[in-house]
Amino acid sequence: MAGSFDKDGHLDPARGLIVLCVGKKESGKSVMALALAQGYPYDIVVLDVAGDDGPMAGAGASGSHDVVEWRGTVDTLPASWPEEQRRTRPDGRTPRPMILRYVPDPGSPTYLEDMDHLVGIAMTHRRCMILWHEANVAIESGRVPAHTRRFLRFNRHHQVTGVLCGPRTITMDRLALGQADLIYVFELNVPEDRKRIAGEIGWDPADFDAAVKDLGTHEYLLYDARLPKPAEGEPDLRIVHYPALPPEYVRGVERWAKGASPARLGEGADR
Repeated sequence: MAGSFDKDGHLDPARGLIVLCVGKKESGKSVMALALAQGYPYDIVVLDVAGDDGPMAGAGASGSHDVVEWRGTVDTLPASWPEEQRRTRPDGRTPRPMILRYVPDPGSPTYLEDMDHLVGIAMTHRRCMILWHEANVAIESGRVPAHTRRFLRFNRHHQVTGVLCGPRTITMDRLALGQADLIYVFELNVPEDRKRIAGEIGWDPADFDAAVKDLGTHEYLLYDARLPKPAEGEPDLRIVHYPALPPEYVRGVERWAKGASPARLGEGADR
């Protein structure tokens, strides 16, 4: 598949992509982000700001990743990837991928630095994914900490893919939108947010407005910045309207995220 996906329709881990999933609460963005994580074959850092989005410990039962959970502050957290906790597959040789799930304390005086510490670990670890469940909190406009700024500018050089979820674009640092390779747009009611996206991707604001308003429940637009601009007379596939994910697929992703039962990408969270 052309653009940001590999031949199997998965994110290409070798590229290091930035993926933005934006939409109002329960519009579908979180389940999309979890589905992308489920299909990622290497290690993942999850910044679970709300503390209940997952993937949770127990997701290793799905056969995909082992989940290690961290809590603490920048002063107490480990300084590097917990490689000593990695297990192997049944052959005893092949390492299993890990999910490092961090639940920050919003009352911590070093709240942003705590989350940023995990970003620094991911950037040093290389070839991994970072999943932000509330990117508006961790990548707030004008308050982006050092490791996160480095990620937004140089992630591809470290093969670090980032999946950023949030209800707004206007309150998120502009670099997150400007650097995005893929933008999943779900129901988005605030005109300023729609205008910000249209301006960044070079789309006519009125056309983009109409496209977003035309979305049904859990439907979405997908913009792929890596697809070429079409020649005159050819359809423009850089932005496409997609139907909602099938209910059985959503249930499978939710089970995987909660660590409840086996589920693999392609079988069948807060939306």
